[in-house]
Amino acid sequence: MKITKKLIERIILCAVAVVTAAVLAIIPISSYVGYLNYVEENSTENSGGGSVAKKPVLQSIDAELKEGVQYYANDIAEARPEHFIVTATYQVEGEEPYTEVLEEDKYDVSTANDFYAKGGDITVSFRGKSDKVSVTLVPVALEKIEIGVTPYTVKYAVGSTFDASGMVVNAVYNDGSVKELEFGEYTVDKTSALTTSDNKVTLKYTEGAVEKTADLEIGVSTTLNNGDVEKIVIVDEAIVNAGDVLTNVAMEVNAVYESGNRKPLTSSEYTVNGSSGAVSFGKEYEIDVVYKADTTKTVTTNVIVRNTIQGENGVIVGGSKNTEAEYEVVDGAFIATGKNVTFAGGFSKSIQSGEEGSLAFTFNSETESVGDITMRCSNSYCCFANGTNKNDGYLMQPLQINTILDLTINGREVQVPTNVVLKGCGPYLEDTTKYAPLFGVYYEFTFENVTFDAGVNNVKFNFKNSTVGATNCWGESPSTMNVDYVHFDTIGNEIPQAAKITAIEISNSVNLEYGTPCADVTVPVIATLNNGTKVPLSSDKYTVSIT
Repeated sequence: MKITKKLIERIILCAVAVVTAAVLAIIPISSYVGYLNYVEENSTENSGGGSVAKKPVLQSIDAELKEGVQYYANDIAEARPEHFIVTATYQVEGEEPYTEVLEEDKYDVSTANDFYAKGGDITVSFRGKSDKVSVTLVPVALEKIEIGVTPYTVKYAVGSTFDASGMVVNAVYNDGSVKELEFGEYTVDKTSALTTSDNKVTLKYTEGAVEKTADLEIGVSTTLNNGDVEKIVIVDEAIVNAGDVLTNVAMEVNAVYESGNRKPLTSSEYTVNGSSGAVSFGKEYEIDVVYKADTTKTVTTNVIVRNTIQGENGVIVGGSKNTEAEYEVVDGAFIATGKNVTFAGGFSKSIQSGEEGSLAFTFNSETESVGDITMRCSNSYCCFANGTNKNDGYLMQPLQINTILDLTINGREVQVPTNVVLKGCGPYLEDTTKYAPLFGVYYEFTFENVTFDAGVNNVKFNFKNSTVGATNCWGESPSTMNVDYVHFDTIGNEIPQAAKITAIEISNSVNLEYGTPCADVTVPVIATLNNGTKVPLSSDKYTVSIT
């Protein structure tokens, strides 16, 4: 969540009592100049001595998908203008037709409500003309497996056996989705005592008829000397709860030896240095982690401040607070965890009758900041396993979140991306008269790069009937979820590395007084990110020029 390049924008202010901001319509210069040339070349004299240009008439448009664009059968397929190249053909009386490639904001794209699940025709429209592109959804398929984090041990002594502890293995799919594999879901080819001829371990994962492998390089020697600790590293995110102190940060710290092997450190083996006192949501914090055995070995990181609120502690409208047994899916079987989950849910009845069904949370942020909202919920999209018959059991379909709720912060709508999805599970076949275990399986999903306001934040989830016409096995809209808890995470006023700044503007809080020395002028600047959120920029991210 760091900016890798300094944002340099030139902001010109007039040194007068009133500052006026003007928004200019932007016309592609090549298209505009071409049009002026056309008017000049094709003008005719009228009776008043002036000239009248023959107007070009739109004849048709042609739409095609950009190279590489595909839609997958993952329940989140969505056609967007940026996916297309749209060419408009114009005709001027007495002249040859000419074409122009349209900008993305000039045309509309529409699909049937069930496009996300079935594909079909995409209609592109511009000034009364339209074109259709027919799409068949590409089945989601395993593309590869990769090692996200190597195991603690990569160098061995002869006679040792391979140890996968600390290793993270991911299955990567053709739609870009990633699933972390549990140990046991994949196999390794080295299970016996290692010899000096062993220089790699091959991992294998099979899904259906597709098999993928990945190699991990290892070293085996007659004697193993790990050597000294070369450095310490933090292998995951550093998280601390709002109101807690930095010394209680949760993270995994490893010592890395000269051999390349790692050892997870206990909290007693390192110290955490940072600001004292309780941390506040919205502020930026940085910590230094120092290895006690060798204080020259340190690592510095930003800290995520987390505000966790239980679902049942939110403001529930049109729903209720309940408790149910929790289940997990292990090798396709539903296993009771032995725990109960207390949640906010049961909004469906209110929504089906046209009444409000919502869940709201209120918390404070020290600054206007960017962060993530993570919810842990159980699914409500219950369907028959074969589509029509309960005797074949039940399953949960993946639930595309933006189709069943709207998210607002202090009344400001937050765009929910189509790729925010609550996982499905099933089928449940053990007892076809029951479907309760399906409702007891909880998964997390995240809204990324959300802007929180300085001061009070009233975050509201407004549930609604499915906007794509989805129905469960009772013919009702899957318009709700059971909410266990919500995490609000931020590292302060930071712009995520993956985000793009599409525009900047001077904040409304700017206060210019006549006679103020130029050196004393401060100009708060707000950046608009590509997902529509607005972020205050720190002063080191831009320059100000006053003329």
